[in-house]
Amino acid sequence: MKQGYLSQYFEGVALKRLSAVEADVIRSNQHEFNGVESLRSILGEPSGKVRFAARFLYLSDQDDEPVIEDGFLTWYDARQKAREERGVMRWEYRLYFPTNLVSQCAAEGLHRVWCGTGRRMMSALADARTTLHPGFGADAAVGGRQRVVSSG
Repeated sequence: MKQGYLSQYFEGVALKRLSAVEADVIRSNQHEFNGVESLRSILGEPSGKVRFAARFLYLSDQDDEPVIEDGFLTWYDARQKAREERGVMRWEYRLYFPTNLVSQCAAEGLHRVWCGTGRRMMSALADARTTLHPGFGADAAVGGRQRVVSSG
């Protein structure tokens, strides 16, 4: 294990650059992220809705203190019922988050990092240019898609 890496504290880490529909309540009120491979590698394949205790953080070079709020994230397969009832063979994983102080800070282009250990998650939001942590740097994003940064 390397010193100074999130893998010291978490089993898995995923990173995503927010799009307009994920951040702007005027453009969309979806409150969820597509559960691509990076999130599935951390959270697994859900059976029904799986709720995780979560700590949400917004980190900014302009603020003396981070915005912090405790809450929950819900991991589920949006197509599970269709498979069971109608035989539709599609999987569509989603990670739902509620409106809170941190989600109200979201804006297109900010980076969201999810970290997980057991049944607890951390969801941090920060500008790509922040000096707070090198993991939030723009070089860590891959075409706006989610990816696993480290997995323990």
